[in-house]
Amino acid sequence: RGGNGREKLMQGLLAVRGGECWLSAQAQSQRARCPATNALLCINVVVYVLQLLTQGWLLNAGAKVNSMIVRGQYYRLLTPMFLHGGLVHLLCNCLSLNAVGPMVEMLFGTERMVFTYVLAGLGGNLFSFRFSQAMSVGASGAIFGLVGALGVYLLRHRELYGERSDRMLTAIMQTCLLNLCIGLIPGMRIDNWGHLGGAVAGAAVGDLFGPN
Repeated sequence: RGGNGREKLMQGLLAVRGGECWLSAQAQSQRARCPATNALLCINVVVYVLQLLTQGWLLNAGAKVNSMIVRGQYYRLLTPMFLHGGLVHLLCNCLSLNAVGPMVEMLFGTERMVFTYVLAGLGGNLFSFRFSQAMSVGASGAIFGLVGALGVYLLRHRELYGERSDRMLTAIMQTCLLNLCIGLIPGMRIDNWGHLGGAVAGAAVGDLFGPN
């Protein structure tokens, strides 16, 4: 969300403290069992190619534009999560999705992971629509939702994972807070409301429908 690639902070998600990459490595070793993550990565790339082929028409037709949503184009609350503002934006979000997606899919299952991703993307766009007038695209709201759901899972299963859970929860909070703080810097084209809404929606889905 935001085309200048600041989301690259997310690509080190859950692995910023060395020892916490244990779960990431476990998930990455089971890539064949993560069809949803692989499919979403492919969809993001294919849609971006279509954006280039249509010379921006697809981007303008699907971006979150408040005035268009008010006029009844409610699909714009869903389509922005599959659109990106540039190649760097796309790469950063794909790296982030590749980092956290397999973990959530492995723990939640494919159907619940997709459900969480879509609802988090919708929640992020609803927050952005309510609190921000800027045009917005990007998958990072949905990705923040996966992070929120994973955070709830780790919190719920602290006894199972012990100190690892606490360290990963700390890493999640630090990464998200840093990203949100950077979004407050003047001139940064980052939709913090979309990130926040996605994280809240993902956490809610994780709490209500996540594995227990």
